[in-house]
Amino acid sequence: MAVEPGLSEIVSTTGRLRSKVLKDNIKNNNAVFVSMQKYDGFREESGGRTIVEELFFDQNLTSAWYFGGDQFSTAYNPVITAAEYDWKQLGGSVFITGRDQRMNSGPEAFIKLLGSRFKALEITLENQMNTGLLSTGAANGGKQIIGLATLVSKTPTSGTVGGITRTVGGFFNNYKLQPTVDIAGASVTSAANIKQYYTRTIINTTRGVDKPSLIIAGATHYEALMTAMQSQQWITDPTLAKAGFENIVYQGIPVVLGGGVSYDGSTLVQPDLSYFLNTKYLKLVTHRDANFDMLQDVQSINQDAMVTLCIWMGALVLSNAKVQGVLFDT
Repeated sequence: MAVEPGLSEIVSTTGRLRSKVLKDNIKNNNAVFVSMQKYDGFREESGGRTIVEELFFDQNLTSAWYFGGDQFSTAYNPVITAAEYDWKQLGGSVFITGRDQRMNSGPEAFIKLLGSRFKALEITLENQMNTGLLSTGAANGGKQIIGLATLVSKTPTSGTVGGITRTVGGFFNNYKLQPTVDIAGASVTSAANIKQYYTRTIINTTRGVDKPSLIIAGATHYEALMTAMQSQQWITDPTLAKAGFENIVYQGIPVVLGGGVSYDGSTLVQPDLSYFLNTKYLKLVTHRDANFDMLQDVQSINQDAMVTLCIWMGALVLSNAKVQGVLFDT
């Protein structure tokens, strides 16, 4: 089709504007991302075969108390390793036919049509990112971003994260608490015991001043905690409240409802599960050239149509598993 003068510029300009909106929404409409922003939880990289996160796996064993002229050990003691994460990609397209263009003649009408279609794409990509953040990363043949279900696992002594094999007693294991399995005589989580279970999980994910900065609770856990705290004055986290998240604070840690309904009907956080996250050690790494950016619009060679792609490339990376935890019943 003959492209009217300035049409490509209109498409590109609209796409760039919507791309910025999408980037802001991804950061501001997800409780984990809002918390991560407190700790510089977003990073852009220019490339590389994988995303590499250096981390400590052991102490310096030459350190010791000494007296007078005692000799220090100079033995080689490796203490640093690295987790490697594969790049994951997410994208979608906005398709405009020549018929659509001609039926919506005039720049104002066409921009309105484009804006609606870009908005639909934004909602879909945002939903897929949020779902992916909480996933195992198994969807779509393993092409999905690896999320909390793998990084903060219910089975932390098995599997592989960042190329590091998790084993019993391993340094890259997160904490898990399944009360009916890990506490003698315990029952499933309820309003009567949820504060006990939350406290135990917090204790086991605290290292000095490092402790969970965010708890994401499934619907059953969130309701139980609200019931258990009804006799107390509720406090909310101002950062999350300003972003629009319903939350309460337990032992200084904001607790956010992670259940509810997603656009595609999938369950985000299972009802009887809570994640205890130290978001200082979780980062969303994004390729600087694929941060929900709109590619140049392309005229089809065999259709009366134009298409614009929006792409993202990156990974959610973990650099310290010991200070992450999960409480669950099933």
